[in-house]
Parts: sequence; C-alpha cells; structure tokens
Amino acid sequence: MSLAIVIPAYKPQFFKETLESFNAQTNKNFTLYIGDDCSPSDLHSIAKQYFTSLNIVYHKFESNMGGKSLVKQWERCIDLVGDEEWIWLFSDDDLADPNCVENFYRHSKEKYNLLHFNVRVVDGNGKVQKESNAPMQTMPSIIFLEQKLSFKLESFACEYIFRKNEFHQKGGFVEFPIGWCSDDATWALLGRETGISTITDAMVSWRKSEINISSDTSDYYYLKRDAILSFFEWMNDNFDVIGDSLRNSMIHFIQVNMANYSGPKSVFEVFYVSFRLSFILKTNPLPILKLFLSTWIKKK
Repeated sequence: MSLAIVIPAYKPQFFKETLESFNAQTNKNFTLYIGDDCSPSDLHSIAKQYFTSLNIVYHKFESNMGGKSLVKQWERCIDLVGDEEWIWLFSDDDLADPNCVENFYRHSKEKYNLLHFNVRVVDGNGKVQKESNAPMQTMPSIIFLEQKLSFKLESFACEYIFRKNEFHQKGGFVEFPIGWCSDDATWALLGRETGISTITDAMVSWRKSEINISSDTSDYYYLKRDAILSFFEWMNDNFDVIGDSLRNSMIHFIQVNMANYSGPKSVFEVFYVSFRLSFILKTNPLPILKLFLSTWIKKK
C-alpha cells in the first residue's frame, strides 16, 4: 500500500510553505509528484530544496493547461503517478498537519474508495478563519451533496485521498467550466458505493487568498453559472433519487451564488437561470422565478 501526493503547481507565493508541511510529516512513506503548469516563476528552485529530504518527482510541462482547463491540468499531473495505490491531490498553497500521512495509513486499510480530512480555512497569513467538519464518520454521497449545497459543509480538493484504480474506472474527474464543482461531483461519484470516510485526528488547511479562483467575486459569473447548472444536470443523471431536501439545497445554492458573485446583468438572465433550473428539477418554474427575481432586485 502506497501514497502519491500530487501537486499541480503554478503559484510561488506559498509553495515553500506547502512543501515544508510535507517535509514535516511524521510518516514520509509517500512520493510527491509536482506538475509545474509552465509557471513563469522558478518553482524548481523552491522544490529542489527538498529533493534530499523528500521523494520528489518534478515535471515541468511545456505549455500551460490550467488556464484552459483546470481539470485537464489535474489529470495530466495524476498521469505522472507511478504504481502507488492511493492519490492525494493537493494544492500549491495549502497545508497538511504533520500527522496527516501517518493517520492516512492507519485508516486506509478499510474498505473505502474515498477518504478525507476535516479542513480549516486560513487566510494569506495563515490565520484560521473557520473550520469545517464532516457531520458523521462515514458520509453517504447524497448527504455530502446536501451538506455542500446548503453551505453546511465546506469542501476543498486538498482534503481528499482516493484509490487510483477506482478513480480511473469512474472515468477521472467530472469536468465543468473552469473546474467549478468538478471536484465535488467527482467526490460524490467516488463515494457513491462506500461513502466518504473521515480520517480523524489530523486536518488540512485550505488557503483563501486573493490569488485563487475560489475567492474571485467578479469575473466568472457566467462560467460559474454554467458549471453549477451542469453540475445539477449531472446529479440528476447519476443519482436515482433527488429528494426535497437536496432539491431545496440546489435552489438555495444557485440563489446564493447569484447574489454573491457579479450576478445576472439583466432580467433576461434571471429568466434563463430560473427556467433552466426548473427544467432540471422537473418543477414549476414560477416559484423559482419569483425567488430569483427577488434576489436580483435586492442586489440591484
């Protein structure tokens, strides 16, 4: 049993801190694969400081992929992995507690295809803003989706470790525009049979800063809109039962996203989102339209 930690790398600002968090692991039985996404920064000079203390495979791609497709960048980095059984997709600015790998090995003997750590959100200075804990030790995918879409659970790619064979059997990452919701759909798919099991007594820190796409609030409205609606269509296709709780969470999720980001530029956009969502949910569009119009008018 072995672990591959995969970092699709581009940003230099916190890269050394990320590598240092793996250098501090109490169990170093892992290979660290770094896929440099043709960064203009000299990431290699940062990584080479750890070549003697960590088992690192460093590859710089000849062209940038993350700017075109975040999912394809993730997947070509995963393609670097050798014969390891488990994959932990990490980020170039997040942090792992020193006992994460140790606790993974204690937990990985179980039957699950997908494991995760609870997560704390930190700012650019490393200050903890909040923590997000799974509501149960083993979480069914449908509960995961309900919790995620109702904003009761934060979820970030860096907290998940998955079986490589199962990942490839499922077809890799589910792809939506700019990778928005792609990781959540993939975790729901990987956890559909056995659930999502929490690795206890260790956490990861996801960094919320001005340089990641998830903290952007102005430039991505239409791409995020299309990604969310595609995500909902995907849920309909892959889960037999969409109950009232999940249905209400889906409506609330897109309502909040309409309010928090740059939002619809016209009333026609409100009609478009309302009717497309009602078609996905197979429900009367008028209550959704009324709700979304109210949100749009308040934002105006």
